Amino acid sequence: MDELGYTYHRGAASLRTQSTSLVGLVVTDLSNPFFAEMALGFEATLSEADMVTIISSTRDSAARFTRLGRALLEHPVEALVYVPVTGGPEDPFPGERTPALAATRDPGTEVPFLGVDDRLGGYVAARHLLEVHGRRRVVYLGGPEGAGVRGLRLEGVRRAVDETDGAELIVQVPGVTSVASGEAIVRRYLETGHDADAVICHSDLVAFAACRGLRERGARVPEDVSVVGFDGLDLGRVFDPPLTSVSADPAGIGRRCAQWVLASLRGEDVPVRTLVEPELIVRRSCGC
Repeated sequence: MDELGYTYHRGAASLRTQSTSLVGLVVTDLSNPFFAEMALGFEATLSEADMVTIISSTRDSAARFTRLGRALLEHPVEALVYVPVTGGPEDPFPGERTPALAATRDPGTEVPFLGVDDRLGGYVAARHLLEVHGRRRVVYLGGPEGAGVRGLRLEGVRRAVDETDGAELIVQVPGVTSVASGEAIVRRYLETGHDADAVICHSDLVAFAACRGLRERGARVPEDVSVVGFDGLDLGRVFDPPLTSVSADPAGIGRRCAQWVLASLRGEDVPVRTLVEPELIVRRSCGC
């Protein structure tokens, strides 16, 4: 068989077994380190169960999301895990019986959801800066306009600000998560002329851009301005200064999504809504 170059044909085998061993994972942007780490955790867990992951990126486009999702279901995949797109359809696959799980962004529907307690994350980040470091002028940078995750984190930040005498959220600047967008977001903030002493960023990528932009304007991080990111990427450990970040444990999120898929395929009862509690990873960029 080796000499003849035989390759096992899963498509043919699936006609007999009624199983393709394929699972779809649709994220917004694989170049975002958060989703890359999440995908690695997801794929590794499913690989241990002899299942194959097909990964696609939507670039946060509703049309691309619908097209990719439908293509995966037609393969067919045995389960589909996806990150809802901003402004996408409430029920993207009506009538579909394939097990599906929305991840990181709440779909706002009856589709099972596994994500992070973003409201708590925003509160923890702001509370640390206000209480531990005595900061009072807070800005929030990044996050797509109208995105539910951004709104929840801002709610948490505002709650911490409201609980602290003399504190205020002086400005917020939306924007998608990417290196280029992070630089543009920081430029727009600096052009406002606001003098913040605490910067909370929607992602670690935006935080990296914020640290650089602030230094180029003569501000010292963390002596003059504290910076906190979101994601908890390992890359933050080797950044200068090492980045304080609200960790959502992206690899752990991926593993939990995969475990949900495996349990669902075994016919077990699975949770319909799970929120993971974020953890503040304290490093030097906040002033600690």
